[in-house]
Amino acid sequence: GAGKFLPGVILYRQRDHAGVAYPSRRHPEATVATSGCGPTALSMVLAGLLGLDVSPAETAAFALEHGARAETGTDMRRLAAQAALRWPLTVTETCDTAELIAALQSGAMAICNTSGDRPGRKGVFSSGGHYVAAAGGDEQCLLVLDPGIYPGKYKASHRAGAVTVFGDALLCSPQTLAQDCAARSPRYYIFQR
Repeated sequence: GAGKFLPGVILYRQRDHAGVAYPSRRHPEATVATSGCGPTALSMVLAGLLGLDVSPAETAAFALEHGARAETGTDMRRLAAQAALRWPLTVTETCDTAELIAALQSGAMAICNTSGDRPGRKGVFSSGGHYVAAAGGDEQCLLVLDPGIYPGKYKASHRAGAVTVFGDALLCSPQTLAQDCAARSPRYYIFQR
């Protein structure tokens, strides 16, 4: 389920992989569709930066093999570090949105750690913890790829005002993304060739 919209950058949808097991001890029945936003986001980074078609089924198997499957989802610190050993990538962690923007402008991609709903704020990208990929942008507007996108998701009132659907991607302000990641540390895993 890859839909191209910019050269090299592909949206993979985790929901297309409901038949791919991604179990944890607490959730032995889990699949990429239910819990695999992290590996799916990594697939997008590998496509966007390296031109590789490594499916979410393959990145999920890689995460399991390298102990990056966490009870609540994916241990991105571990998955990113292992990915940097396996593929010609460097990874840095930051909570600084200006650093994220500068990296994106230099050709990097990032996996962003959103926390979902919290008191006084509904999550834009998810109601719970969720990884999305950032594939470009500047101080005004970021291009975001949501592995958990589904028809109508961004029609919900608290989302429609915060993001614009652009083909398979989303456009939002850096502030919108930063607020969705505010409860997380690190907020951003930046990948560079």
